[in-house]
Amino acid sequence: MIFDTTKTTIFKKNFLECIGSGHLDLVLRDDYLKSLRILQKEIGFKYLRAHGLFSKNMGIVTTMSNASEDTRITYNFTNLDQSIDNLLATNIKPLLELGFMPDQIARGTQKVFWWEGNVTPPKDYVEWKELIKATLTHMINRYGVEEVKSWPIEVWNEPNLDVFWENADQDEYLHLFAETYTAIKEVNQDLKVGGPAICGGGDDWMRVFLQFCEKKHFDIDFLSRHAYAVGVPEKHNFVSRQDVYSVKSLLDDFKSGSEYISKYYHRQIPVYITEFNTSYIPNNFIHDTAFNAAYLARVLSEGNELADLFSYWTFTDTFEESGIPASFLHGGFGLMTINQVKKPTYYLYQFFSHIGNKEVYKDQDMFIGLTKDNEPIIIAWNPTDEVKKLNFDLRVAPTEAGYVAKRLSISEEQGNIFTIWKKFGMPRFPSSQQVNLFKQLAVPASSIENLMASSNVVSLEFELQANEITEIILYQVSDDADQFDFKGYR
Repeated sequence: MIFDTTKTTIFKKNFLECIGSGHLDLVLRDDYLKSLRILQKEIGFKYLRAHGLFSKNMGIVTTMSNASEDTRITYNFTNLDQSIDNLLATNIKPLLELGFMPDQIARGTQKVFWWEGNVTPPKDYVEWKELIKATLTHMINRYGVEEVKSWPIEVWNEPNLDVFWENADQDEYLHLFAETYTAIKEVNQDLKVGGPAICGGGDDWMRVFLQFCEKKHFDIDFLSRHAYAVGVPEKHNFVSRQDVYSVKSLLDDFKSGSEYISKYYHRQIPVYITEFNTSYIPNNFIHDTAFNAAYLARVLSEGNELADLFSYWTFTDTFEESGIPASFLHGGFGLMTINQVKKPTYYLYQFFSHIGNKEVYKDQDMFIGLTKDNEPIIIAWNPTDEVKKLNFDLRVAPTEAGYVAKRLSISEEQGNIFTIWKKFGMPRFPSSQQVNLFKQLAVPASSIENLMASSNVVSLEFELQANEITEIILYQVSDDADQFDFKGYR
């Protein structure tokens, strides 16, 4: 089969629209920012989404007493300003998730996560609306209305689960959304707002939510949901394991948003997958493996046609929902460890970020396109334990001297930090020397090969090892060799 690289279609890189993060006040930490700067330099995302905008550590809602001991609520935006400043300084914008409920205005005391986010409704929706309006008005005054208008605002997180929203009360969530939507639009009609940020198993919430917005004449800006592809966890000491569903189940979740919009809303609006990964728990070793990268490759290749934004959960293991990470590798969500050692899925994103905006061909095993500089690029993957052989021809731009194929690969035995860590005896708290060695070793294997073109066609034939992802870029060869006499040299 011949794939013609001179004939292309548009490739939308919606997988770079957003990346997930631990709670927002982590943005104040140096190790977090060090990881974020590397991520933005080498890959580059548009938005970052984090829980905990109104958490205790952000300190936005406080109480103040006067001499007669009367107390009143006041707002403190010190940590918010530093957090947003740090994000913008790394060339990434916030996707604002509104939650959780500040204790001072909460109806109840139910908490989630090690850092204790309150998941109950407000005791007085007037106080909640005042908080929303004060926060957004402050942001507009500090960053400018045009900047803040570019930040999507998502109302809450996974309200279809009682761990995140008291009793998973759907009517109460719709009330919360209505009050929040109204408050946001009172600040500025052009601010972008959406929801309901549900997780799998609650798809019917999207129907109810859209019908509610339609009835209320709410002109929402996006529909959001989450997507994971695993079963119930089984805990084993520090980590848990889960059965993994087919990648098609993940893509079906991506597709569901637009299907619900077509049926239950008056116009097509963007679909945001504001969290996705294989597993939804932060202690499943799958996140650290080459399999995770090979499995998700098809999602990065095909998901752009199903969702306008899909956000990998998360970019770093600096993440504390279940507490402080108990080991160097522990099944954390991150593309990187807390000390910036890159996992296989980091390289998957880096490979795909090298694609420009031109697609030649894709199937379940590979993607062919052009880089930003119009070089042919092939990304192929093999999420199985068997060796896979690929061979095909590419029609390329005319050249007399042929091409050099540069190949980068991550597999079970190539550049895979999980394998490297196991060979070092799985140290929970590796020394600085070991971490530096891990950084040197956890890099893609590389090779180059000359390819001659016959009638502007080059032939490629290669093998993919178990759980391998590979990137091949073709560079035109210069034709200056005849100017040099290299006899006697290799």
